[in-house]
Formats: sequence, C-alpha cells, structure tokens
Amino acid sequence: MKSKAIWLLAYGMLVVVLPSHSHGNSPGTYEIEVDDLADWEQTYGHSDTLALRKVAGDGQDATRIAPSGAAGEALVYKTKGNLRSFAVQTHGRAAAGSGGLQFLISADGKSYRNVTPDVHEAPGQSPTVTYASRGFPLGTKYLKIAFAGGAGPEIGQVVLNDAAGIEASKPSGAVLYGSMILLTPKKEGEAVYYTTDGSDPRTSKTRKLYGSPIPIADDTVLKTTSANPASGPAKATDGISTYSYTPYPLAAPPKGIDDKLDDFGLTAVRANVYTATDNPAYYGGDGRRAVRATLGRGCSFTRPITT
Repeated sequence: MKSKAIWLLAYGMLVVVLPSHSHGNSPGTYEIEVDDLADWEQTYGHSDTLALRKVAGDGQDATRIAPSGAAGEALVYKTKGNLRSFAVQTHGRAAAGSGGLQFLISADGKSYRNVTPDVHEAPGQSPTVTYASRGFPLGTKYLKIAFAGGAGPEIGQVVLNDAAGIEASKPSGAVLYGSMILLTPKKEGEAVYYTTDGSDPRTSKTRKLYGSPIPIADDTVLKTTSANPASGPAKATDGISTYSYTPYPLAAPPKGIDDKLDDFGLTAVRANVYTATDNPAYYGGDGRRAVRATLGRGCSFTRPITT
C-alpha cells in the first residue's frame, strides 16, 4: 500500500512538472507545424484537382501545390493544439481576374470566417509572396486556403504557429478606431519606411521614415520596407510588407453641441425664455444666458444629434 501511494505521488508530480505543450489538445497550447509539401500527409483535406509539382533548383520550396483552375479548389489544415498564426509562402502571380487566394479559420471545421492576411513581398522575376496572420481566438484549429479560380499562385511552405518576428504591432483586419500601429524593423538597426496611400515605400515621394506610432482613423493600406541606414534609402531590391486595416466604428464619434446662445437657432423648442446679454461678460465669460421671461416656468431644449 505504501509503495502504491509513493507511485501515485510521483505520477502526480510528473503531471505538474511536465510542460503544457506535451498535452497537444489541452486549452491554450500551440505547437509549431511546418509542411514542406513532400506529400499530402500533413494536410487535413484537399481538392483532388490540386497537384504537387516538383521544382528543380529551389532548395526551400522543392515541392509546390499547383491549382488546376477548377472552381472551388481548397486545402485544409488542422492543428494538433490551437491555431494562433500562419505563414503561407506562394510563388508566381495570380492571373488577372482570378482573385488569388482566400484564407479562412474555424474552431469546428464547419463554420469558417475570412481572415485578411498581411502580405510580405520579395522581389524577383518569379515573385515570392508570404501571406501571414496571427492573434486568432482560443479554440481555433482549422486553416482553409481556397483558390478563387483561374490561374492562381502556387503554394510553397506552410507554417502554423511560428513565433517569427513581426514588423507591425497589429495584424491586418478590423481594428479599434484610433488604434496606433507600431513598426519594428526585421533586423536590428534598420530604418523603416512606410506609406499609407498604397504607393511603393521604396520609391514613393510620399514615403515617410518611421519615427512614431501610426494612428488608424480610416481604411488604411500600410506598406512598409526596411533598409540599412549605411546603404541609404530603401532600394527596389528590398521587400515590401502590406497591412490592411479597417477601423470600427467606421467614423469618429459625433461631436456634441456648443451653443453660444447668440440666438435660439440650435434649440428645438423654447418657452417663456429670452437671451440676456451682459457687457462686460460676467459668469466666467458667459456673456449671453437663457433667462426666464416671467415668474412662470421656462425651458429650452436642444435639438437632438442626428447622424
């Protein structure tokens, strides 16, 4: 009996000491998963029309997922624990009108919601674009990558839950009105240039050198690039990251009413009151006041604010 109690105590201590990520399905756990697309084993499901294409001379993405152009093509990943972020590397450009890729997340694999990804572009004749997003609700487990039809880009390496460095403090998507976006260079000591009008931050005349947080008050397409100060401003060979933000509420809160009482133009209803004028202005600068005309009751009502 004594030895059994000792074993139970030892087991209990192991459960407490073991890190939480050893329990893959426990709440709040994340495990980095990398799919180099050697086969379909790491995908949860995929359209039969998608193909794995071998690419000679590409050390990182030797195999890519190639769409056929059929409607409704997609692949799905299911994480071992929770899904908090993804990074999907793609190659080539989407054909005009094809719409490119769509990214959706889900907790149950049935009900999906669309995600607006950050877009990181690496220059070259065969462009490499990485789509990434992060900060998903606890319990998210599924990532669906859908091809919008037509000749879309090919998909290379897919990384789930990677804790890679982040350049913008908030991911693309809906943000609270007035949110401040902080930018961090990908390499320590680099300068960050940005634009908010959709122009190229490497060459645009409207680009700015980042020095303070960027407020989001309207729909904003924030494009950034970084460069070594010793080599001068960013060059066309440097990559670009794009973040798209939509503030909510979509407009600033309505302003209140400041009635100087020059007349009753801002009131909706008044009864038995008139405007009195003092000169000089007493009462802390209130030179005009609404005053009761008789001993009867008097009142005035301001017009309601309409939007």
